[in-house]
Amino acid sequence: MDPEFAFAFRGVDATVGRFQLRDISFALPQGYVMGFVGANGAGKTTSIRCLLGMQRIERGEIEVLGRRVPGPVALRQDVGVVLDHTYLVGEWRLSEVERAVGPFYDRWDTTRYHDLLDEFGLDARARVKDLSRGMAVKLMITIALSHRARLLVFDGQAVLARQ
Repeated sequence: MDPEFAFAFRGVDATVGRFQLRDISFALPQGYVMGFVGANGAGKTTSIRCLLGMQRIERGEIEVLGRRVPGPVALRQDVGVVLDHTYLVGEWRLSEVERAVGPFYDRWDTTRYHDLLDEFGLDARARVKDLSRGMAVKLMITIALSHRARLLVFDGQAVLARQ
């Protein structure tokens, strides 16, 4: 295990249906940012799912913050995840999101959650189902940042803004 890396893939093979990742090896040093860019079906989301322990690998190893994946439950405390879709109950108000999600994190910071809601222009009284796609992404980022994660993983489509 190498604690100098935020994560590392070493000779990873994984299969999802007919899609296959084969002999994938790369690493991200701590303190750096990496983006996966590629065509649909290139394996970006599959790689992220493997990194998060959501997809079984057949060969090789994945390390996150010095621990092998799948890792101990404690490893989840250190990883903030923003998926390209919300996993939250549509009827929840944003204040209820905190009550539902916060207890899963040892370092949950209520003040930070509410500060980020304000910064992103999100009303704590709003319902998840009423958020636009952009607002829902802001909510997911708020959750990921509210538990002081050491590694942030984003899976979604990049949107280029016009100046």
